[in-house]
Amino acid sequence: MGKYNSIGIVCEGGIGSSAMGAALLRKVLNENGMGYISVKAYGRELAGLDTELLICGKNYYSHVKDQLEGMEVLLVENLLHKEEYQALVLQLAGHGKI
Repeated sequence: MGKYNSIGIVCEGGIGSSAMGAALLRKVLNENGMGYISVKAYGRELAGLDTELLICGKNYYSHVKDQLEGMEVLLVENLLHKEEYQALVLQLAGHGKI
């Protein structure tokens, strides 16, 4: 996984779990000195617009996989689990693998 300046989180409408997940990821990034990374929430129709990495729930991926073809996608169990974002931050810092 490379270095990113922008990360997107996708859910159905872009205003529910993806928005809450984006806020949580921003918090984890800030706590680890990576607040320079932009994090945005997207609905399925805008998935991946203007982002280098897209985070998607495993259960939701089948609904949007055709729209995400060719994009770097990280699948997570739950968009609201802080532990999954902490693992991502460790990987971005070069300390582990997801």
